[in-house]
Amino acid sequence: MNRFFILLAFSFLFFSCRKDEEQTDDNLLKLISEFSIDIEEPSGLVYDAVANSIWLVSDNTNKIYKISSEGRIFQSLNYIGNDLEAVALDEDRNIWVAEERLRRIVKIDKITNDTISYKIQVENNSDNSGLEGLTYNSNDKCFYILNEKNPGKLLKYSKQMQILSSFSLSFANDNSELAYDVVHNKLWILSDEDQSLNYCELNGQLIKSYKTNIIQAEGLAIDTANHLMYIASDQTAKLYQFEYPNL
Repeated sequence: MNRFFILLAFSFLFFSCRKDEEQTDDNLLKLISEFSIDIEEPSGLVYDAVANSIWLVSDNTNKIYKISSEGRIFQSLNYIGNDLEAVALDEDRNIWVAEERLRRIVKIDKITNDTISYKIQVENNSDNSGLEGLTYNSNDKCFYILNEKNPGKLLKYSKQMQILSSFSLSFANDNSELAYDVVHNKLWILSDEDQSLNYCELNGQLIKSYKTNIIQAEGLAIDTANHLMYIASDQTAKLYQFEYPNL
């Protein structure tokens, strides 16, 4: 009789663990490949569907690079920024970057390479906890900007860099990058400290959180056509390719 109860208890624990494991797997992004990048401290990404490539910024070199989906460098621009943390691409193929410490967004003209700078007003308690993410909503012709923490903020700006809305973020300890999902009209917000990727409404309301298990994840790019996501680690200088999750 005692053996029967022991077996019964063991079976219960086994299936309970399997159930927990399945729930965890459902929230874990599926890693496909990882690639080394010959660029120190990659801090921002954006996928370029026209060129089938990725634009990357480094907060070490403060330069902008065009790389392949396997991390090979195609091109580097002449522009040198200041504490570059994020990069975006508009429908005219102009490049926009976020400079964290200076609290500004810079537009780089695709033809002339002329630049225009816009100061972003956001309350903050630390020079190193400022602008961390930038993405362009091609449907609504607007930008979303992330303030990392203290406080965590999602800012909506017009293409003329006029503020439209401001939303508080509290679902993660920090916010290190974001990307607009043109297919689902949603935002993906990355957290370095939580090692999570968060699927959100356009007002920053959390829908679902996924684990990345990536140290110091600071770059995020989405290739919706091929159902792929890319995350760059500032610490390991690697590009991680994930399968786009089933929503």
